Amino acid sequence: MRKFLFPFALAALALLASACSDTTSATTDELGKTTVEEVQANSAYAWFQVGYDAYPTSAGKAIFDSSVAKIKASFDPAKHSITMAVKLNCGCTETQNTFPQIMKTLDAAGIPRSNVSIYATDTRLNGIDSIKAAYNINVAPVYLVLKGGNVKGRIIKAPTTGKTVDQDLAEFFAVP
Repeated sequence: MRKFLFPFALAALALLASACSDTTSATTDELGKTTVEEVQANSAYAWFQVGYDAYPTSAGKAIFDSSVAKIKASFDPAKHSITMAVKLNCGCTETQNTFPQIMKTLDAAGIPRSNVSIYATDTRLNGIDSIKAAYNINVAPVYLVLKGGNVKGRIIKAPTTGKTVDQDLAEFFAVP
């Protein structure tokens, strides 16, 4: 029995360790600037629409609606923009949870897609050279709220502990 469990444990460990590595299907063509429409059109990213449709839960709807109202009140299309670097080909849950939630919040607040820049990257942060140094990005996923080109808030991987994505975004948009 022990001889059977050891190889199984090693295989499980290898799978776990590779869960956040780049998939072999990722190509440099899939890295760099992308759009929500391109993500939605790719069947490999079916998780996006599932997460988008499921957010917010009924229990979080009041908080979501309040946050969306705050974002609408603070948003200035001439000054605000959102830049994000997401790991679309990663098995990690951070992108798969947070990215759809952020897009749902931005869409509900009426943020034009022209104010949203999405960059697909991998674990080595390939494909984001144009924003990596400019915004001091050293991990992904990362979501930045900018005002006049200056970072007013940053979600790294997941929202602030005890808060939802929409609450963090509402706070960032309100920063003068």
